[in-house]
Amino acid sequence: MSQSPPSSANASSESAPPETAPPASNGRGDGAVRMAPAADVPDGQFQLDQSDRIDDDRTNADIFETAISEEVYEQNYQYGTDTHVPDTWYRNARYLASVEKDEARWTKRFYQLLSGDGLSTGPFPFTPGGRIFANAGTSLGKATLINCFVSGFQGYDQDSMDEIQAELTRQAKILASEGGYGFCAHVMRPRGSRIGGVGSMTPGAVQMLDVWNEQAATIVAGSGMQSDRDDVKDKIRKGAQMVTMGVWHPDIVEFIKAKQEPGRLHKFNMSVLVNDEFMEAVKNDDTWALRFPDFENEKEFYKEHWNGNLQEYKAKGGTVNVWRDPATGEKAIYDAREIWDLIMDSTYNRNEPGVIFVDTINRENNLQYAEHINATNPCGEQVLPVGGVCLLGNFNLTQFVDQDAGEIDYDLLDELIPRAVRFLDNVNDLSYVPLEEQRRNLQEKRRIGLGHFGDGSALMMMKKRYGSEDGVKVMREFQQHLANKAYQASARLAEEKGAFPLFDKDEYLSSPFVQRLSDETREMIGDLGLRNSHLLSIQPTGNTSTLANAPSSGIEPVFMHSYIRTAEQPALPDELTAPEMSPRAYSAGDTVDADGTTWSAEEHGDEVVLRCADDGYTQWQIHPTRGICKDEKVEDYAVRHMKDRGEWDPEADWAVTTRDLDVDDHLRQMEALAPFIDSSMSKTVNVPQDYPFEEFKSLYQKAWETGSIKGVTTYRAGTMSAVLSGDDEDENNTVPRTEAPDRPDELPCAIHRVRYRGDHWTILVGFLEEDPYEVFAFTADGEAPLFGEPQDRIDEGVIRKNESRHYSLLTPEGDVVIDDITSNMPSDEVRVETRLVSTALRHGSKVDFLVEQLKKAEGSIASFGRAMAKALTAHADDHEVTCDKCGSSNVRHVEGCMQCADCGHSRCS
Repeated sequence: MSQSPPSSANASSESAPPETAPPASNGRGDGAVRMAPAADVPDGQFQLDQSDRIDDDRTNADIFETAISEEVYEQNYQYGTDTHVPDTWYRNARYLASVEKDEARWTKRFYQLLSGDGLSTGPFPFTPGGRIFANAGTSLGKATLINCFVSGFQGYDQDSMDEIQAELTRQAKILASEGGYGFCAHVMRPRGSRIGGVGSMTPGAVQMLDVWNEQAATIVAGSGMQSDRDDVKDKIRKGAQMVTMGVWHPDIVEFIKAKQEPGRLHKFNMSVLVNDEFMEAVKNDDTWALRFPDFENEKEFYKEHWNGNLQEYKAKGGTVNVWRDPATGEKAIYDAREIWDLIMDSTYNRNEPGVIFVDTINRENNLQYAEHINATNPCGEQVLPVGGVCLLGNFNLTQFVDQDAGEIDYDLLDELIPRAVRFLDNVNDLSYVPLEEQRRNLQEKRRIGLGHFGDGSALMMMKKRYGSEDGVKVMREFQQHLANKAYQASARLAEEKGAFPLFDKDEYLSSPFVQRLSDETREMIGDLGLRNSHLLSIQPTGNTSTLANAPSSGIEPVFMHSYIRTAEQPALPDELTAPEMSPRAYSAGDTVDADGTTWSAEEHGDEVVLRCADDGYTQWQIHPTRGICKDEKVEDYAVRHMKDRGEWDPEADWAVTTRDLDVDDHLRQMEALAPFIDSSMSKTVNVPQDYPFEEFKSLYQKAWETGSIKGVTTYRAGTMSAVLSGDDEDENNTVPRTEAPDRPDELPCAIHRVRYRGDHWTILVGFLEEDPYEVFAFTADGEAPLFGEPQDRIDEGVIRKNESRHYSLLTPEGDVVIDDITSNMPSDEVRVETRLVSTALRHGSKVDFLVEQLKKAEGSIASFGRAMAKALTAHADDHEVTCDKCGSSNVRHVEGCMQCADCGHSRCS
């Protein structure tokens, strides 16, 4: 067993070309390169062949070490006739082998890659991207296997209403296929530009994004219904979105500030494209002019040549002017540091926008001779041109650790890298994509994104501290080895199947990234060509890493050693009987017997939750609003396995979690990997709440100066969500639960009168000290202080909680206006909705987040939900993120994704 990166001369025998290999392609123009045809397997018509079924008698109980892993599998990846994970592994392996001449041979090899069966490893040594694992081999002909899409304006007159509408159609098709969507908005002319033909002024690029946002919100909402059909998914992918804008665009200040408005552009991640010229201006304290092409005085040239690439437009002879404010006529010239500080202040306090070093991206691009990049997929790990696509797969690094030696087993890794490259390459021939330009990208460039997860857990298993000199050295050597071996495997695959059609040997080998590969790798590329234009990226793996028995996700450190996750469940175990439930059925301290099952009532803030008191079932709960739930302890993979070996020491230097690391630890880890990643990485730099602002800005400056890091995402503790904490020494370690402060008998309240779509609502917002604590909403007529003449109305009052647990509204002087507020509510729906909002307020949810959620209300609750949103807007504060699925504020920011530690939901899944 090799314990250090071996010589790249040891080629895997399974990647050697067959006797019937076609002639290799060494570059364009030699007549040997041609576009490979799409697979002979029609979309949606693949039939799973059971005749060569793999003999694997493991059950889910044998495979899954944690309940959360099995739940993630069942909710996200199990489909149709899959009864357990081996069925899904086989479905994937068989489908991806369907384009091979020897299907049976490659089915078995791919199955081994996915399952670890027959290898010196556990299950899940390699996990495909979520779209592949969920959709490959199903009958879902319009469900893509591609994780990453970048779209954008195309063709003639890109800044036109016709092309804007065409791009909205492309967005809809991508999201409907369950793909993530990214695009660049700076093709659109700035706010206040004159629109020829009608003489009006454009709302501008940022205002137009609202159209994309609303369309996305509708498409990814789903039905909200459940189905017991095998061919209906339990869960659909909530397609994430990224929008970028160049720092030179006249609307850039509006773009930077856009998400500071509660609920605005909530379906987008946003990043500023920062170029070297701007960073030099910041460094030298120079001015910075906002610019845009002269679309009025060279109309036809603008329509023919403007595509968002400012340098290319000027090179072709186009005029680019300093923008003048339409209202004042003044030139838009700023101090560069003024704009930089605006970006930094926004991301310091609100974690958006992100920063993308666009010149680094294009300088490092292997295909700089054939494409220009100005956008990324939603999490930033794939930098792609317009029409660009990429598919993902990841090695589970914990399965390649030789714990006895404390090092990586490179022999095992080298055996599997060629299989992983081949597996992912075949997706290019098999996947459905909704647009023709995406099909061309699949075939002409054949990008793949081979990454890894479990880095933090693997370093723990090797007893090396994340971000330390030893930890950085291990990961630098690993990434360099992976890059060379992946490129060599792609070269051998090109010898067998042909190079990607846009391969140009001389141009390609001059790429700065390719120049960093070994002499042997570059020689192989020159001799054999290359099957894939790009091969490497580091992606968020929230769901897929949890599926693989919960190691750390992506290249992130271990977040916590363990925590308690409260997850909604479809039903109670057969042995348990539920009592009748209603929001006010029980009081804290009650004991309830239901046909032999004993429940105890616990007060959770404003809710009374029933917890099973029977031995062995105390983790089961019934919530009046969330329904049946179950507490589950989740322990990191490394912690579990080191405990099994008797080697676990939570006080050891190598047992660090995110909260133990400083900013430089994160930056060192990124800098170690970046030179050998040809696309990009999704990595979050977690920053303490008290981290000085000037040092925060310096972090971004240092990242740019590396010349290889392509973007930075930061998360400053406490700015967007509650911070997880806990005592890792405690066996019963839990995510801290907030306890709502006790309600006094009387609370002052604000009285809002809101009209929404013809309905007149009165909204009461009660306050504890200065914080909103509860809400009530009703439409019923009442006394003059509420509904009389304006001069007689009151805008403030008092809400009294009576001994009978009903609430009364009083005037400030103590006169009763409404004896029982809840009896004036028009329906049970209104009562439940206001109770939910009140519960969220009492447990610390930020008002503007609730406003955002209420604005998305649909159906019968829409009217009063929007009415409450209008009332609460007056009391909004900073934005806080909570889980889209369960509403918990126990969320974490990992690799550009918000992940919930309570229910496991990820915005990027």
